[in-house]
Amino acid sequence: MKIISLTLRNRLEEWEVKKIEFSLITLLVGASGVGKTQILEALQIIRKIASGKNFPGISWELYFQMRKAIELEW
Repeated sequence: MKIISLTLRNRLEEWEVKKIEFSLITLLVGASGVGKTQILEALQIIRKIASGKNFPGISWELYFQMRKAIELEW
């Protein structure tokens, strides 16, 4: 599975990751406080949701690719 893009909003903690698009190789580079850790936390929350955990106040859009050309939205 390849993640194409991710948007996540945490209404309880009042933070969000606006749409970020991933390429073949993605590096998170930037100054302190610009959101690199939030992107990683968003991916971790999505992983936990996929394994069945409940996260109230979370909304997301995840586009990913399966088996070469099949693109899915979750």
